Amino acid sequence: MALAAMIATAWVDPGVRADVAELVAWRFMAAVQATRSRPVTVLESLALLVRATPDVHPEVRSLADDVVAPPDPRATA
Repeated sequence: MALAAMIATAWVDPGVRADVAELVAWRFMAAVQATRSRPVTVLESLALLVRATPDVHPEVRSLADDVVAPPDPRATA
C-alpha cells in the first residue's frame, strides 16, 4: 500500500516524481532478481505499480509490461 500512496503523490506533486520512480523501479528490479532463486508472488503487482508510476525509466516499464503480458500461446507450440 505504501508504494501505491507514493505513486499517487507523484501524480499530484511532480517534484517527487523522480524519487518515487527510482524507488518503485528499485523495488521491482529487486523482485525480478529474486525470481532467479525463488518464487516472488508480488511480482505482477509490482509490475502493475511500475506501469502506474509517472516518469519511470522506459526500460523498467518495458520489463513490467513483459511481466504482466499474457503468455503467447505460440511460444509453447
